[in-house]
Amino acid sequence: MAAAPTGREGRMKIRQLVSYLMMWLDKRKQKEEISVYGHNKTIHGTTHLDIELDKEGNVVAVWFRCMPLPFRQHSTNDERAEQMRLMYREPVPLLVAVELIKMNTNVKEF
Repeated sequence: MAAAPTGREGRMKIRQLVSYLMMWLDKRKQKEEISVYGHNKTIHGTTHLDIELDKEGNVVAVWFRCMPLPFRQHSTNDERAEQMRLMYREPVPLLVAVELIKMNTNVKEF
């Protein structure tokens, strides 16, 4: 087993470790809240996502029932687009709920 660093180098490593530990503890205090939206707890009973487009075909919103969901829009090539169209010819699972994480806005990733 290697000896622990001593002197100035050791103190700096300990300070860095304590700093990381304090950030970790602070993040744990501000832990995200996880909840389930849907599953017979809403007035709507849809089992799909609603996607709203502007006139140019850009996604402006993605909803599950009345809950706005985060999304990332990107273009794909023709081959991938055809694969996705074929995928939807088969039945896909119904969406009944989504799991949401409401993060404290003060939490910073590190």
